Amino acid sequence: NDLLDVVASIELSKKTVYRIRTNFVFALIYNLLGIPIAAGVFMPLGLVLQPWMGSAAMAASSVSVVLSSLLLRMYKKTSVELYEVRALGQMKSLRSSQISTHLGLDGPRRSPSLPPTAREPLSQSPTDPPHSQGASINSVQQRDLRVL
Repeated sequence: NDLLDVVASIELSKKTVYRIRTNFVFALIYNLLGIPIAAGVFMPLGLVLQPWMGSAAMAASSVSVVLSSLLLRMYKKTSVELYEVRALGQMKSLRSSQISTHLGLDGPRRSPSLPPTAREPLSQSPTDPPHSQGASINSVQQRDLRVL
């Protein structure tokens, strides 16, 4: 019942796919070398594979695949602390010029780096008649801000 179990299962599946590919590469190399030797291609050079050698090579191949796959049992789930350290390393602080706020439908955008006198007014004063729906919303917002 923990969401980190989903992340751990994804990590384990990636390690499993990596192990499958590694086993495939070893089997490919084994077959590229073993089949020509077993077929007698290198017999003129004196390299002959006896039947017992072929069966021993097949057994060794199977054992190596099983041992390689058993290495997955050594997998340990990544701790929460390590995830937090990774997340902190990826977080970047923003400069004040990268932050903007927007209040209301017709409210102006403003940056926190500007001094309060340089900022545009948020809306019309409550004594001014509203010219549009957006202006009435702004006056309601300004009235609500005064209450706070």
